[in-house]
Parts: sequence; C-alpha cells; structure tokens
Amino acid sequence: MTEDSAGPSPKRQRVDDIQSAADVAYEPKALCDFIIETADGRKLAVHRAFILRYSAFFGKLLEATPADKVPVTETAEDFQGHFLDLLYDRNRELQPQSVLRVLELADKYESASLIRACRATLCSKAFVLTLRKPGLPPVTLECPPGDAAVRTLGTEVGHCSVLDALLLASKYDFEDLLARVEKFVTQQASDKLILLFLTTTTSKEKLQQVKPQHLARVLQAVAGASYRHHAATDKQRLAFELEKAGWEKERAKLQKAVATEKERSEKTLRRFNQLLAKAQKHGIQAPP
Repeated sequence: MTEDSAGPSPKRQRVDDIQSAADVAYEPKALCDFIIETADGRKLAVHRAFILRYSAFFGKLLEATPADKVPVTETAEDFQGHFLDLLYDRNRELQPQSVLRVLELADKYESASLIRACRATLCSKAFVLTLRKPGLPPVTLECPPGDAAVRTLGTEVGHCSVLDALLLASKYDFEDLLARVEKFVTQQASDKLILLFLTTTTSKEKLQQVKPQHLARVLQAVAGASYRHHAATDKQRLAFELEKAGWEKERAKLQKAVATEKERSEKTLRRFNQLLAKAQKHGIQAPP
C-alpha cells in the first residue's frame, strides 16, 4: 500500500469527524479538534490548545479525562455570547449590562484573562452602581431603634448594587472597584445608605461574605458619609438658630425703639395738655 492509498491519518480523521458533528465551529475551522456540547444539545467545535490556554478549568478536566467532547451546563447562546466569543475575539468590547454574567462564567471556567477584561468594565464610568439591586420595586425601611421615621427607597436604574460590587471587589481583590464602592457611599450622604447596610437581612448576609479588611474600609466610608451628613445638618440648624437669634435681637431693639418713641410722644402730649390748661386759666385762647 502506497502512502497515497493509505487514507487520512487518525488525527486528520478525528478532526474531520469533529467538523462534521459540530453545529458551530470557530475559525480556523479546519483545525478544530475539540467539541463542547451545551445544555440545549448544540455542539461547538473549538481548538483544544486555545481552550487549554485560556481556561484552567478545561485544562484540569482534560488532564483527568482526555476526551474529544465535554458537556457544559449553559445553553449555546449563553456559553458563546458570554464566554467563547469573548475568548476568540479579543477586540470585542464587554458591555456593562452583560459583564456580571461574563464574570460569572469566567470565574466558573477559570479564565484569568477574561476576569481581567471584566475588571476593566466594572471600573469604567459606563458601569453604573446603584444603592439597591437595579429594577427592584420600591421598599420602605424602618430606621434603627429610637428613630420613629421611615425611609422609602425607589426603583433604581443601573447595572449593579453597591453591595454586590463590594462582594466582587472583595472576592477578586479588585482594589479599583473597592475604591469605586468607597466613593459611591461617601457621595450618598444619606441615612438611606446606613439603613441599607445595617438593617436588611440580605445586606447582613452579604456583608458576612466580605473580607474583614474590605468591610472595615467601606463601613468607615459609610460612617464618614453619615457624619458629614449630620454635621452639615447640624451646621444648617446652627446657622438657622443664629439667624433666628439675630431676628429676635432686631425685634427686641425695634420693640424698645417703639416703646421709647411712644413714651416720648405721650410725655409731649401731657406737656401740651398742661400748657393748654394754663393758657385757658389765664384767658388765653389757643390758636386755631
């Protein structure tokens, strides 16, 4: 048997089989040698060496079981749009509205490069932090004991609550995201923030997952915001009291001046009446 009649090599045959079985193949298609099967039954043809380089999860999995096909629990749309497409197209821009899902898959499949890309988006101005989880209906919170007032938090528009951002910053040691969280809470200057951090059950559970040193920094920022808020309120109250005291002083001066003028007028009138009586007694008529 000649070399030409020997047929394709086993490796070539395996690649051809993968190509024919795949629903989607990434470029260059001719070199795809590995299939990822999604939860909805789709088969995605990829390059083993590429996937091993950018996903430690698949690297460890294939070391344990060197197979040509592995299943994932995500649908094809989810796995492609939030993971594979971003690995293959390094110039694709991460969108703020989907970066949390991308980070979730990057963490699950241990892609350090994709986690770094998510970090940049999380710290960008396009990624909007909110006090509560975006889209939640309005909620009324009771103030801490001793304060009979209540606070209503409305529905917010954004990408991530400040508590969820704190969890991510602490989990991945994203110092720049932690700085964003600190800046956000210091800009609130509102009792609403204190209530959200300290009174809701969900917040308490989340705060327990934050590293102590990160939690201390943010709570310090919360305390600072609260202090400045109350200090500003006290300053306004003091200014009002001083202004009020000024008004009272001016009113007292005015009242004194009016009383003095009234006394002078009454004294003048009494003197006039006395002179008029004397004139009449001596037969002197007062001028008309």
